[in-house]
Amino acid sequence: MSDGEEPTGNPPLPEKKEPLDIDEDRFELLERRLAENVDNKVRQSLFKFYGAIGVVVVAVAGYAGFDFVQQTKKDAQDQAAAAAKEIVDTQVKPVADEAEKTLNDLKIKMGVFDELQGRAVQAVDSLQKKLIEFEPQSKNLSDTVAKVEALDLRRRDLESRLDSVTSLVGSLEEITKNMTDLARKVDSLAESVSSLSHQAGEAKVIADTAALRSQLSTVINNTVQAQTTIQDVQQTAAQTTVYFQYYAMQPDQVQSIQEALRKASFKVPGAEKQPMPQSGLFEVRYYWASDRPEADRLAQAASDAMKQGGLAVASVDVQDYTKYQRAKPRAGTIELWLGLPTQAAAE
Repeated sequence: MSDGEEPTGNPPLPEKKEPLDIDEDRFELLERRLAENVDNKVRQSLFKFYGAIGVVVVAVAGYAGFDFVQQTKKDAQDQAAAAAKEIVDTQVKPVADEAEKTLNDLKIKMGVFDELQGRAVQAVDSLQKKLIEFEPQSKNLSDTVAKVEALDLRRRDLESRLDSVTSLVGSLEEITKNMTDLARKVDSLAESVSSLSHQAGEAKVIADTAALRSQLSTVINNTVQAQTTIQDVQQTAAQTTVYFQYYAMQPDQVQSIQEALRKASFKVPGAEKQPMPQSGLFEVRYYWASDRPEADRLAQAASDAMKQGGLAVASVDVQDYTKYQRAKPRAGTIELWLGLPTQAAAE
């Protein structure tokens, strides 16, 4: 076709191109790589830009005499000081104040303690001096107490012996009376025999002989009675003596126990009231090893007597006082201590 000619008919259609065959995964991968490249380039550019600015600022500040390192240290020190001050004000100072107060109180108490300790030392020194001064008097007092105890034992022993002597005197009086009657009857017998020797009458001899037999029978009876009395006295003298100490007991109870012990062949001169523990005391004390069997027998007899009297006692204990250092009663003498509990006695 020439340049001046007009086209005739329909113009030609453009060629149809085939669509690109690109999958979505590959496209997403390309997009992510592109974004990463852009990000890296922009970040590097920013770092360079701000780095350059920082270098300029540091250079200008250094030229002007400003030290970032020292300023940073100073800021850090200021912050640390402020934090430390806050900790001191809020935590350390109250504790320190309390500690100081406690320390002051402790100083005051220590001062008081020192003062009291000084007074205590002075009191101890004074007491020691008084004890040293009192030592001779104490020895004398101890000797006096020992003498009093010995005198008391002597008194009780004499009372026991007096009781035995009183019984013996009564028996001897009876023996003397019997012996006097015996002597008279012997004299009468002698006169009768002498009369018989001078008389020849048969009737008179028979009568005097009968009278003589009667008198001889009386003499024999009196002699037997005298011997029996002497044996009783000897047996009484050989009996174990019991010193009876009691407390919180009625007189009839004490008397009943004494009679029971005498029936058990103990010699009981009397009973003495002595202070004893409020919880009660039930024991027999013996001071010589040879008195142990009689002590056991006395404990059983006393326990039986108390039970018979309506006093509820489990047992009476036997206590060994053979190593007692002070004055002891003589051998053949034991002690009985019976004290009822105060509450039980009151009921």
